[in-house]
Amino acid sequence: MHTLLNNFIPILIGLIVLGRMLQAVLGRIVGAAVTSIGVGFIGWLFFSSIVIAILIAIVVFFMSLFQSAASGIYRNGRNSWPDNGFRSGGFGSGGSGGSFSGGRGGFGGGGASGEVVNEYCPHPSPFLTDQLALRRIFPAASLTAIEQAIQQSEMNHGGQICFAVEAALNTTPLFKNQTARERAVEVFSQLHIWDTEHNNGVLIYLLLADRDVEIIADRGIHAKVSNEEWEAICRTMESAFRQQQFEAGIIKGIKAIGGHLRKYFPFDSNNNKNELADKPVVLE
Repeated sequence: MHTLLNNFIPILIGLIVLGRMLQAVLGRIVGAAVTSIGVGFIGWLFFSSIVIAILIAIVVFFMSLFQSAASGIYRNGRNSWPDNGFRSGGFGSGGSGGSFSGGRGGFGGGGASGEVVNEYCPHPSPFLTDQLALRRIFPAASLTAIEQAIQQSEMNHGGQICFAVEAALNTTPLFKNQTARERAVEVFSQLHIWDTEHNNGVLIYLLLADRDVEIIADRGIHAKVSNEEWEAICRTMESAFRQQQFEAGIIKGIKAIGGHLRKYFPFDSNNNKNELADKPVVLE
């Protein structure tokens, strides 16, 4: 704005002086017309420049906002985390129905209640996390390997395991200031992981932008597994993630969760139905 004023004010003064000179030489009517046209044009140019500058500022603001979100450095300074990569919280509830465990909170919709287990969130990666980066981290072969790991695990127990991965939160949850835990709970509901016969569905949710992994377990299995045991699984995955071994980390998590499900929900050949899809869910 300061630069605009510095440029336009001298021009405006010059036009007024020129108009006065023309008025004296060519007559009052001609001079007044020239002054009016010149002042009107420079005024239009001045205010148009202000509008354009405001629009550019708005575009730059939103571009920086989305880039920050994709880089995992948005939302209340959550780009700095303790070395152990974990935080804990309290108990939340909402309505009747199932209960589940998960990172930092409870299920506020779909009739469920929840208890905090853990949250993995080490320092974010410096590269821009987007769908292309997600495909590099989890190519088709890795997604197939994870699907096979889930299938193999469910051959040994009566539980259900799902894996969902998301590059970054999109516009709506971003403006709602939605946390990774809240998003994981939302995905748990959207994928109907709560809708199993024995309430033993477990979701592994990974938000790459935050390097944040959440385990959401329905009430049937949560009631039998302690917070410390869930946290141990997240630490196992975290260790692999720190070495950029994302496929291996998820598969280790699946095997560890499968161990608990096998203990409390052993395989029953007479009731061997696959209630939830085994294919990893890539959220876009």
